[in-house]
Amino acid sequence: MISINWVFIAFLFIILFIVSIYIITNTRRDKFFIEILTYLMGAFIAFLFFTISSYLMYNFIDSSKTQFEKLEKSLQVGVSVAGFLSLIVSIKIFRDTDRRQLSQATLNLFEKFTDTKFAEIRYAAWEVRRKWFHEKGYKEKYIASAFPPNDVESEMSSDNDFREDIKNVRDLFDFFSTLVAYEDSKETIRICRLFYYGWWRNFLYEIAKVSDQYYTPNIEIKQKYKYTFNYSLYAKTVSYVAILKKLDIIFEFEGVKEEEIFHKY
Repeated sequence: MISINWVFIAFLFIILFIVSIYIITNTRRDKFFIEILTYLMGAFIAFLFFTISSYLMYNFIDSSKTQFEKLEKSLQVGVSVAGFLSLIVSIKIFRDTDRRQLSQATLNLFEKFTDTKFAEIRYAAWEVRRKWFHEKGYKEKYIASAFPPNDVESEMSSDNDFREDIKNVRDLFDFFSTLVAYEDSKETIRICRLFYYGWWRNFLYEIAKVSDQYYTPNIEIKQKYKYTFNYSLYAKTVSYVAILKKLDIIFEFEGVKEEEIFHKY
């Protein structure tokens, strides 16, 4: 027969287990005491409630057992329920921690987006955007430099201005591409003003469409490895337009035409 001391030790272990998980995973020290006391209080109240309820039930339906046996059985029920609730609480702690960490990572990414170093890239890319839409002939020259025919040497090697323009736009696009991994951080992304995606969206779509035309995967690969390689998945993965479609879902721009201008200036 299990002793009362063992039952109390088991319950103490459950409580300490919750505390340990919280201490290890918690990153918000300012709320530590409030949250941990809430979890401990909930487990303790559940333990007392089910222990007392079970003890009263045993007294009512089973008169053959001694008071000690009834109390021990009641404690076992209380520990079992408290243990189950502790498991649920532990899962919640892990999930809350994951959300906090993802939210903090998003804030760190926005800090990078707005820091001095990346601001230079954004300003330079914005100047490219301006020339793309308003400077006659610039769009064609940019495309010719960034996406030359296979048998023609790229003008990037001799045109430093276009080389820098192309690099800045690609760096900006690569940054926005990383946001696809932050789909579960939509609330924090909104706090970060959607990373000003609305300002860039129509320009990024134009760049993406041209890029996809140039970087279309070799169709011969599809025919050669049609039974061993998922060509469609690969083509979608490397598609610039597909990346922007994912961002539209995250930023909730679905259904808005790609060429729409969100901000007139």
